[in-house]
Amino acid sequence: MEPVEFHKMCAQLVLREYPGFRPVEGTGGDEGVDGWVPDRALYFQFHAPVRALRKSKVRSYLERVSAHGPRTWVLVTNHELTRTQWRWLDEFQKTYPFKIEAWGPAELTRRLSPHSDLRDYYLGSTSSAESTINIATQRGSNIANVAVGRGSQVTIKGLGRPKVVVSVAGTIASDARKHNYIMHLVKRYNEYKEREVGKENMRYSLIRVAYEREIGSAVKLTPLDLFERACQFLQGRIARTKYGRMALAQGQKLYSTFEEYRAKY
Repeated sequence: MEPVEFHKMCAQLVLREYPGFRPVEGTGGDEGVDGWVPDRALYFQFHAPVRALRKSKVRSYLERVSAHGPRTWVLVTNHELTRTQWRWLDEFQKTYPFKIEAWGPAELTRRLSPHSDLRDYYLGSTSSAESTINIATQRGSNIANVAVGRGSQVTIKGLGRPKVVVSVAGTIASDARKHNYIMHLVKRYNEYKEREVGKENMRYSLIRVAYEREIGSAVKLTPLDLFERACQFLQGRIARTKYGRMALAQGQKLYSTFEEYRAKY
């Protein structure tokens, strides 16, 4: 798994387990903190080295996070620790006053198990009934119920260019109206922001980054029970743009409500 993907997976998992988790934007965080749970003083560092975990790297993380006064610091990594590396942590534990923990692949897999949408998306589907790929061919036939996962591969020959729709049960991707409404709000935000900063200075991806930081999931992986919160977040961002504030002052509507959007489409 690429480091960026690993960081996304970890942030989404920790947010599920600790709703107050605040992820830090960027894959590197501030060297020692990729996110924290304020009321627990619980800090996380996500680290996905290509090769072995280095002692000097762990020490540098600990030195930096110690300035934040954590009660617990958790190193989440893509390699199981060796006996020597566990001894490093035991040595560090004698130096630092806060608790030091480490989660490797086995612990990550255990914690992902109750979250089938994240597990299937990042580690591969174990149940085709929970998430499927539906492929509509040019002739109108369908190939359905293909297991979804990062390691999945579907090869289609002789059918031209099929339409592939991937949805994970329990997420807004499985409800077309809710998914499309969220995308409507994203589009409206970008329209207002583009007028404010100009097309040449517009960074369209920033709203998605902010969305993932706030909601803890990419749009398609947003749990259905977070739909209202996601709507409120995006509606608030639209209202806080320069032209959004101007439109509100003039009594203009900024976007369709979900009920209006559903009735129209």
